Amino acid sequence: MSDSHTSDRDVLALLDRAAVHSPPLHLARTDVVRRGEQIVRRRRAGGAGLTIGTLALAGALWLGTGGAGGGLSGTREVTPAGVAWEVEEASPVVLPEGLQGVGNVQPLTLGRTADSSSATFVADGVEETVEGRSLAGGVEVYAGTGATVVVWARPPGVSGELVLPDPQDAGGSAVVTVAGEELVYWTTDRPGYAPAHLVLHDDDDMWTAGGAVADTAELADDGVVLTAVSLEEAGLAGYLDRGSFSEVDTLTVAGLDRPWWRGGGDVVASVARLPREAVFAREVLRQEVGADPVRVSPPRATALVGPWSMVLFADDRADGDASEDDLSYDIEWSTDGETWHPRPSAPTVPTAPAEASAGTDGAVPPGGEVTLLGETYRVATDQHGWPRLVDVEGQDLLTVSDESGPSDGGAVLWREHWWPWSARNQVHFAVGPQPPAVPGDGAGPVVRISGPAGMVSVVAVPAGS
Repeated sequence: MSDSHTSDRDVLALLDRAAVHSPPLHLARTDVVRRGEQIVRRRRAGGAGLTIGTLALAGALWLGTGGAGGGLSGTREVTPAGVAWEVEEASPVVLPEGLQGVGNVQPLTLGRTADSSSATFVADGVEETVEGRSLAGGVEVYAGTGATVVVWARPPGVSGELVLPDPQDAGGSAVVTVAGEELVYWTTDRPGYAPAHLVLHDDDDMWTAGGAVADTAELADDGVVLTAVSLEEAGLAGYLDRGSFSEVDTLTVAGLDRPWWRGGGDVVASVARLPREAVFAREVLRQEVGADPVRVSPPRATALVGPWSMVLFADDRADGDASEDDLSYDIEWSTDGETWHPRPSAPTVPTAPAEASAGTDGAVPPGGEVTLLGETYRVATDQHGWPRLVDVEGQDLLTVSDESGPSDGGAVLWREHWWPWSARNQVHFAVGPQPPAVPGDGAGPVVRISGPAGMVSVVAVPAGS
C-alpha cells in the first residue's frame, strides 16, 4: 500500500477482524433517536432514618453479622445480615425517646430471655409486647396487632435495605447504634403485615439476608453506567445507581446526573426489562401508539441479567428537540436484529429458572449464553431462523446461513496476537446435533445452540492446541 499511515500491523488487524465473520451479517443502521416523553418511575430506596447515638447496655450483647465484597452471582461470599442477641438473663434495651417508627407507632423497648425475644411498642395509643421470630439470616420479626417491627444489624458497606413484600409506603426505619453496632429498627402500621425477605445492597451488588445473591450486569451508554440486578428469590429486577436501587417493571425513564469524570451533565436514561430472547433493542418514536415509527435508533445489544434481557439508553437533556415532546416513546426488542416486537406491558415470568438455559435437547436457545475460550456470547438468530453467536457489542462471532441456506460447516479463526506467525484460536461448527470433526488435541466440549430453523454444534480449540 502507498499510504504511509498504514502499517503491516494495521493490515493484519483488519484481516483478523474480517476472519471473525463467517459469513458477515450487516444490521441496518438509522439515525439516533431523541428521547420522547419522560416517564419517571418511583425509586425504591433502602431504609433511611434517624441515627441515634450509642446506647449504654447492661448485661446485653448484640452481635451483627456483616457482608462485604463484590462480584457477580455465584462469586460473592455473603455473610447474612442478622441479629444474635446473647444474654444470660432477661435483658431489656430501652429505646430512646423520639425514635419514631411509622404513623402512630412508638418504639419502647426490646428484650430477650435465654430462649426468646420480644419488642414493646405503642401502636395507635395501645401498648403491646410481642414475641419475636426469625427470618432467614437471623432477622428478628415482631408481628403485633397494630404494627410489625423488624430488627437487623446493618452489615458494613450496605447503602440500602428493602423489606419485602413492599408495604406500599407504610414502612420506615431508624438506625440505632448499640455498643458500636448499627441496628436498623423498621416498623409498619399496616395491619397483618408479615415480611418474607430482607434484601440488602451496596453500590454494586444485591443479596438477601439469607444469602441469595443477585445476578448483575453493567449497562453503559453515553457516559452513564448503571448496574442491572435480578434477584429471583425476592422477585426483584432493576438497577443500582450510586447506592440507590430503582425497580424496573418493563420500562423506567428517569433523569440522572452523569458523573463529572464521564463528562458531567444531566441525562434522561431509559432502562428496559425485556424477555430473555430479546438480544437486541431499539428506541422508537411515533405520532401515536401503533403508528409507523417517526424516528428509530440503531439496534443495541442487551445484557442477560438472570432470566431477563436489560438495556440502557441515555441522552443529554440539553440536546432535546421540543417538537418531539408530544411523540410516543417506547423500546422494541428483537432476536435477529431484523424482526421487531413491542415491549411487553408487564414482565412475563419465565417458566424455567435462569440457570436452566439449555433446552431438553441440550441446546442453548435464543437469548441464552455460551462461553467459548473464556469469552461469553449470546445466542441470537439470523433472518432465516438459524442460531448465531454475538458478542457483548452485538457483533457476530458466528453465522451459519444466508439466502441459499445453511452452511455444511466450517471454522472461525482469529489470531491471539497481530504477528503473522502467532497461533490462531478456532471455533469449529456443524449444522445439526453431531459435533464437527476437529483435528488435533485440546478441543473444548461440544456446545449446541438452537433456533427456529435448527441446531448448530460448536467446538472451540484454543490457539496452540
